[in-house]
Amino acid sequence: MKKNLFISNFKQLPWALICSAVLFFAVQGMLSASEGFWRLNYFLSSLPTGDPIRFESLLRISKNDERKKVFIIGTSQTREGIDTAYLNKEFAKDDIVFYNLGVAGSAQPIDLYMLKDKIINKNPYAIVYMPYIESFYLEYSKDQFIYIDDFFHHRILPHFFKSLGIRETVMSYTKPILSALIGKTSIFYRHRNNIRDNIFTAMRLALGLEKRTEPVLYQNFDMKEEHYYENKLKEYGNNKYSSNKYSRLNNYLFKELINEFETKNIPVIIIDGPTHPLFKKVMRKEVGDEYVSHLRDQAKAQNVSFLSLDQMPYFPAEYFTDMVHFNAQGREVFTKFISQYLRQKLFKFDYQNLAVK
Repeated sequence: MKKNLFISNFKQLPWALICSAVLFFAVQGMLSASEGFWRLNYFLSSLPTGDPIRFESLLRISKNDERKKVFIIGTSQTREGIDTAYLNKEFAKDDIVFYNLGVAGSAQPIDLYMLKDKIINKNPYAIVYMPYIESFYLEYSKDQFIYIDDFFHHRILPHFFKSLGIRETVMSYTKPILSALIGKTSIFYRHRNNIRDNIFTAMRLALGLEKRTEPVLYQNFDMKEEHYYENKLKEYGNNKYSSNKYSRLNNYLFKELINEFETKNIPVIIIDGPTHPLFKKVMRKEVGDEYVSHLRDQAKAQNVSFLSLDQMPYFPAEYFTDMVHFNAQGREVFTKFISQYLRQKLFKFDYQNLAVK
């Protein structure tokens, strides 16, 4: 009698698993399609660990926004340095809205190349890309805040094979790629760490242990002391960056990205990210010149706008918390300058008028 009961229960088990799986994916599908779910995760996310879900949340939220959407893409330098609330206020009468998609790390063209379909599908009015030299010259490794787990698309593999070799690609990226493939089937897996952190944040808010009335927009790095800069200069000398296989791959993919956006009639504005006055000392002059020349040459070749550092006002040391991030004062000054610059550009979007002056 017991044996028959066991067999009966065992036979019912697959159906229970199937029903549970169907329910799981149904709930996941409803949440994924819900703007409220993404708004909640955007509100609860913390920096910098919450950047992946924050990035996807903003893209999802933007989908139903019928205003002229301008995506500002870059590193934490972009996130910390541009006040989109100010820009949105300044451009409100023009029906233009800005989304700051800056994330911790180097925001390499490698990442953007994998993301391009998601960006294009949201029908942006324009794209502002604010890299700095690290975005092109840094090694694409897990130690540098890369997002292959979150952003992976198979289109990158032929470029990895060609530039890095099959062996290095397999050795370096197999694990994150497998994780990314699983993540494509489940937002709960893809954002498992962020969702866990957001649940804890929600609990702290409910218990009154933390107060929050709006999303966390800035990490607000602590101001570094003088010895920080002295140590960085000693650590790097003038050799922090040099031309390498990653810079060559990023340069190629950057050109491909601009071409893709151009064919979709999406105007692109490139802004060279401002850095601390001492930052130029951690690299050889020829490397810095090579980087700027590449951006300028690509901008001219692709007929897009490029704002270089020599076209900007001087930003003194007291505007920075470290080598690359603005403090609140620097953010205010930079955002006001960028607002004026973008006003000149965004009202010429007859796409043909975006040639570099």
